[in-house]
Amino acid sequence: MGLAARHPELIARVVSLNGPTPFGQPGLGDALAANAAESPWFRWIVRAHADGTLDAVLGELGYTILSILKLNGFQNNALITDTWLTAYGSAFPTRAEAAGALGWAKGFAVGAHAFETPTVEARTALAALPALALWGAADRTLAARHFLPLFTEAFPRGRAVELPGVGHYSPEDAPDTVAAVLEQFLATTSSRG
Repeated sequence: MGLAARHPELIARVVSLNGPTPFGQPGLGDALAANAAESPWFRWIVRAHADGTLDAVLGELGYTILSILKLNGFQNNALITDTWLTAYGSAFPTRAEAAGALGWAKGFAVGAHAFETPTVEARTALAALPALALWGAADRTLAARHFLPLFTEAFPRGRAVELPGVGHYSPEDAPDTVAAVLEQFLATTSSRG
């Protein structure tokens, strides 16, 4: 959304999978605060930062990745195999490779994250684009009730689809459904708006 605020001419369509679309909406701050107050993931970040364990846990993502995925609302336990765990954990073999995840969490804990405010022209340009939001209704990290209204506000012509029984990792929890909705969206919308 930051790129869209700076260069709306580069954006042809928008797809959000369990991802907020901060675009200068008046209720953005309230939605973020309400979500953070009830999300186990965000509450854990604040608590772990306060008690000094955030660095230790997120610095060992290669070992703790499944517990973090579950805390965020991963639902499809049938996928969990040794190969699956190795694939998810292998991106974070050392503390250095886990620095991005740790930095993001620390940024949240200390209030360092900021969102760009788009110009009126950027808002108008994006509001006219085809847009799709797919959201797992069982997302424990980013609740649809807080973020889908923000999506609808930014993209009044957009389509919001809630996926029952699907968590934060919607492509993992419902890969066939996500793929089908995405394919349909891409087939029926023009990349030129």
